[in-house]
Amino acid sequence: PGIQSALLCFSLERKKAHRESEKMSGFLYKMKEGLNKLKHKVLNTPEIEQKVLEATSNESWGASGTLMNEIAEASHNREDLQIIWTVINKRLDPSSAGKWRHAYKAMNLIEHLCKHGSERCVDIARDNIYKITTLHDFQYVDDFGKDEGLNVREKSKKLVKFLNDTEAIREERKKVRENRDRYKGIGSAAVTSGGSYDDASRRPTSR
Repeated sequence: PGIQSALLCFSLERKKAHRESEKMSGFLYKMKEGLNKLKHKVLNTPEIEQKVLEATSNESWGASGTLMNEIAEASHNREDLQIIWTVINKRLDPSSAGKWRHAYKAMNLIEHLCKHGSERCVDIARDNIYKITTLHDFQYVDDFGKDEGLNVREKSKKLVKFLNDTEAIREERKKVRENRDRYKGIGSAAVTSGGSYDDASRRPTSR
């Protein structure tokens, strides 16, 4: 009975500590979020830049589908497109290995843009494929001995393979288009512009 009682107390204390930790994490996140908003307001940071920075942050959680889709939609605007890729290019070169999530999330965003964004996103991604390739050898082991660099290495290899596969890109964009048509109830002709990745005329990229 004494051992069971001790184990129960330990379990309760552990749960309490976990709840307190979650509260503290939530508090710190809200405080950090507030400071970031203030910083962006002072610096007059463009809204689309703020969204890309959030989508490629070093936080442990991923970007929401809504946020990713908003960035993809903005990629049809020339000025926003330039801002989007300026941030992505910086994120692909993390300032320190400990910020590996910047690069990982940037590659997730690139893939999303190639499927959901403007066709220029595919061309720009392919033009910058060498930067993604350099991440094949990314190394980072955290304080607990976990090889977090593995996530970046595997993602970069998959993304390079995808970018070099024109048919795969067309197929993914077709799926997105069809789903969009289904939800909006309009024909694909009204959504697409008959671009390179919606027909069979696109040349494959060099590897």
